[in-house]
Amino acid sequence: MGYTAHFLGTLFIVTSIRAKEKGLQHCVPTEFQPCRWYMLTLVFVYSRWTKSELRCYVDGKIISSVDMAWPISTSDCFDRCMIGGTFDQREDNLFSGRIASVTGFTEALSPQQISGLYSLGPNYKGQLKFESEVR
Repeated sequence: MGYTAHFLGTLFIVTSIRAKEKGLQHCVPTEFQPCRWYMLTLVFVYSRWTKSELRCYVDGKIISSVDMAWPISTSDCFDRCMIGGTFDQREDNLFSGRIASVTGFTEALSPQQISGLYSLGPNYKGQLKFESEVR
């Protein structure tokens, strides 16, 4: 149970697995080309009362969103994180390229925040800090 995100050729696939062989798969409608920098952003917007949502941004712009009708709820610990491949390590799903950075946030980023991060560009080497940390 959990989430995976991987490339299949030039397409990016996000999968949410609720139970064995039950889940949702979403293809981000962008063909990623080799030798080009992209900022790929996935935002999970949790909703306690309605459907949660997964928003997919490419280069600071929203490309797609999909309703997540059910959350992953389990008492099991997630002990693996795969970046650039799936848990089964199938060769056709392995990412071949460079990943400049991976950043996780505890809150869903707004479209304005994502656009701001994208405007920093691929050569940004600073740190992301909250306003209270800068003072």
